Amino acid sequence: MNASKLLLLSNLEYYLKIKQLFGSSIIAHWPLWEPGGSVAYDISGNRRNGAATGIDWGYPGIGDGHTTPYFDGATDYVNVYSAALAAAFNGAEGTILIWPKVYDAGVWTDGLRHGVCRFLADNNNYCFIYRFTDNALYWNYKAGGVSLQVLLAVTPTIFMCLGLTWNKTANRVRAFYNGPQTGVDQNGLGVWAGALDATKTIIGAYDTTPNYPWYGYLGDGVLLNREASPSEMLKAAQV
Repeated sequence: MNASKLLLLSNLEYYLKIKQLFGSSIIAHWPLWEPGGSVAYDISGNRRNGAATGIDWGYPGIGDGHTTPYFDGATDYVNVYSAALAAAFNGAEGTILIWPKVYDAGVWTDGLRHGVCRFLADNNNYCFIYRFTDNALYWNYKAGGVSLQVLLAVTPTIFMCLGLTWNKTANRVRAFYNGPQTGVDQNGLGVWAGALDATKTIIGAYDTTPNYPWYGYLGDGVLLNREASPSEMLKAAQV
């Protein structure tokens, strides 16, 4: 990418930067900037809106001039499932990008799991990002019963840009933290099977129960139908 295009990307409002970076590869983009209500709108143009439960809107956002919602760590989540999303989801190749922030430093040591997002067909086919053990984040992609994971020890109390990419043809899963890849390529992918579950296609929890609810704030969830490159992920982490 030439210097003039890089400058243009740096000056774009964040949601426009995402659109320019990923274009028609975007399955859905939920900025989570609504002032209120129960709908988390998909601004990709695909109208794959989510249903918000319990969250409080209008808190300071990722730094792009927009707001993000607060998740209380108990009952709040956004169910982003729709038949259209399930039909567009690519279990063999894709990308998740999302911006979480913990409520405070205590979340890192509260002994609980907190789901950032989860896209699950069944217990043998899923991908998710969550706060796993104390002081750590966990990325997991599982297809055909083959589980590949990346674990990272972190304790930030500011917004983080997290990404997960998978590519069966290239035989790799990658995790991204604030732009750069974290850990090494995870190889040996299984074969994804099944359609997304209507109760386990979630932002801010593990499912609609909700199990493992997020405690803090979440913004700009993006789902692609292809593997984003490391350079794209680096740009997407810059507000």
